[in-house]
Amino acid sequence: MNTPPIDALRVSVEQLKTLCRSLYRKAGVADAKLITDLLVDTDLRGALCGMMEPAFSQAQRTYSAASYAAFIFVVDISRFVSVDTFKNEMDRSMRYIHNLPPMKGTERYDFPGGPEHDREKAWTEAGIPLSDDHRQGLEDIAHELRVPIPWH
Repeated sequence: MNTPPIDALRVSVEQLKTLCRSLYRKAGVADAKLITDLLVDTDLRGALCGMMEPAFSQAQRTYSAASYAAFIFVVDISRFVSVDTFKNEMDRSMRYIHNLPPMKGTERYDFPGGPEHDREKAWTEAGIPLSDDHRQGLEDIAHELRVPIPWH
C-alpha cells in the first residue's frame, strides 16, 4: 500500500467538498453542491479509500464482475466559451492529433474510442462476429423466452 509521508497534508472529506464546491462555483457550475457531493462521495471516496489496493481485488469481491462504477459529469460549455468556438477547436485539435506521425510500432495515432468506432462501422456493414459459444448462449436464452432467433 502506498502510504503518504507522515508530514503529508491530510484533509477531511468535508474540507475536500468545501474546496470543490468553491472551484465549481467559480467555474459557473449551477449546482456546485450536488456535483461536489456526488463526486466526493462516490468516486473520490472509493479512490482515496484504497479501492485499487490488493484487498479490493477481484478475488476478494463477493460479486467479482462488479468492479467499477461510473461518474458522468456534464458541463455546459457555453458558460466558458461559445459552442461553435468549442466545436471548431475540437475539430482543429482532432485533425492535428490525427495527422501526428504514429508512435514506433503502431500503424496510426488513435483517439480513445477510435478502434471501437472503426469496429462498429465494419460490423454494421459485415455483421457482428459471434463465437459458437456466444451464439449458442443467445439461442438458448431465445428458446427459453420463446423469442424468434433472427439468424435462423
